Amino acid sequence: MAIKRRTLGRHQVFGNTEVGVGYSLYTYTRGGLNVTNKATFQDSAGLIPHANPIVFDGRGEADIWWDGEYDIRLEDNLGNLIWTLPDVGAGEDTPNFGNFNQIVNGGFEDDSNSDGLPDSWTITEYPSAGLGAGVVVIDATTQIEGLNSLRFTSVGDGGGVAESDFFEVTEADGMSVSWMMRSSVVNVRNLVEIIWYTSAQVQLSISSIYDESAINPTTWAERTGNATSPANARYARLRLTGCHQSSPTVGITWFDRVRLSNDLSGLTINGVLNVSISDSTANVDQSSGMVIEDSGDAYISVATPNTVQSGILFADPESTIAGFFIYRHNDDTLRIGADSVERLRLDNERLTIVSGVIDERKGVDIASTSLTNIADATGNTIDITGAVTITQFGTAQAGAKRTVRFDGSLTLTHNAGLLILPGGANIITQAGDVAEFTSLGSGIWVCSNYEWVQNPQFVTDPFLPVISSTPFDVVSSIPNGTWQSVGDTSSGADNLWPALDSVPDNIDWIEVRGQVGSTGTNTSPSMQLNARPNGSGAAPTGASLIGVATLSAIGSGATTLAINNSYSAKINVNNKAFDLYWPLNTGNTQNANMYLVGYGYNR
Repeated sequence: MAIKRRTLGRHQVFGNTEVGVGYSLYTYTRGGLNVTNKATFQDSAGLIPHANPIVFDGRGEADIWWDGEYDIRLEDNLGNLIWTLPDVGAGEDTPNFGNFNQIVNGGFEDDSNSDGLPDSWTITEYPSAGLGAGVVVIDATTQIEGLNSLRFTSVGDGGGVAESDFFEVTEADGMSVSWMMRSSVVNVRNLVEIIWYTSAQVQLSISSIYDESAINPTTWAERTGNATSPANARYARLRLTGCHQSSPTVGITWFDRVRLSNDLSGLTINGVLNVSISDSTANVDQSSGMVIEDSGDAYISVATPNTVQSGILFADPESTIAGFFIYRHNDDTLRIGADSVERLRLDNERLTIVSGVIDERKGVDIASTSLTNIADATGNTIDITGAVTITQFGTAQAGAKRTVRFDGSLTLTHNAGLLILPGGANIITQAGDVAEFTSLGSGIWVCSNYEWVQNPQFVTDPFLPVISSTPFDVVSSIPNGTWQSVGDTSSGADNLWPALDSVPDNIDWIEVRGQVGSTGTNTSPSMQLNARPNGSGAAPTGASLIGVATLSAIGSGATTLAINNSYSAKINVNNKAFDLYWPLNTGNTQNANMYLVGYGYNR
């Protein structure tokens, strides 16, 4: 009976540190999964059979000696299926799928004749070249797994070589190798190689997996490598060299937990590959499952036919595609969903919000400078602080949008080549103003909307705050029954009103609030006030009249300006100047003061 050892080793099932303690491994004849039991053994001679199932020990391990090929089934300690694996072979025939570990006694645990050398390995110690022969021996004092490791000692002429038993391969077969190692010094020379053989076990070639003589680890560390079998390869052996004789360095190297298995990168699966973990508790993160890890690009590539349901899907295992990320080949769309509902769809033309909203984040505040770079803002909504005049916003792709709130008063400078503002005029911001800007590309932005925190166009509050405390006294300044102009101090108008100095050029209108004073406590002073843009020539009455305001008493001493039952009046202006006219007043009007409360543009 041909018996070779195949150690399952530790089977880690969960994503935390829990292992398969108490798990049950059922073994069946090849092709008879769940039907015909087949014995495995506790000893290399095949005299002491295992119970079936084999129950893993407190380390989640079991030492198993196989007799030929098997189908196996693993269940947890509650009887839940973990996985099934067909065609696990001892090496006498070629199974469809490789073993857990092609290397027999990869942990150097077995020494059936107690000679200090591991079973299933061929050991060659380097002879002395004047300094002393090398030593290769099982070491029970230094290990990383199990009881033993394999130690290679050199006193200057090298340690030695360990070659595994033959194992079967096919040509163009990818193999993955991993091992634990450490050296007493970094600069001994250590090698790991795969030797390829024909069906007659004639050597074909050697693949170097590891060859290091400068930076070997001095504490236990895992090393890995890959190789592909050459043409006509049917067998292979793994060769470990500790303290190669080409290096005169005195030192020791240990190897442990040596594993070699088929590389799945070239595996073709016709059907469904299920990679799963046991998760009996909902809403608990599980870090195991299928993991792709690479220092470079790593991805899953799925070739899909032209059907509606084909694609690549990542879904929440707690419920049926409760959350999913799927590419559909038939309509070339990428779909993202939550709560089993599609939320987002991306095709080659547009991004569609199927349901729900996009919650954009607010970016970090940006201090105003001549070039206030909202193009590089950290969010689509931002605050601009400071009082420095802004002339440009930086370069962003055409179509980019920003919502800006101003934290203080500053000037936005209109420029058709950089910053396009409503009405083609500068804007003096107020704290709390909000504007929307759209990039046209090439550093050009257009203000598509501007909302003043106190926009006189929509306010009817009789107590609008004044922009300037300097009033204009209509009665004292303008002769009764005469049109006269009013403008800022640089306008050259008939009457100069300093309150207009703070108003931007090219505005379309101002808004004023009036107050009438009288000589008596019970009188009802009132007056009509006509206004027009400077130089328009409009008559004080009739359809061409620009604005009519009536100052009427609401009590004695002081009243507010009333127009159409409102408490403020708009006056259209030309270059910040306007004309005023008032007829002979009725009542004991002593003065009629106007206060500037707002200004704006026609939109």
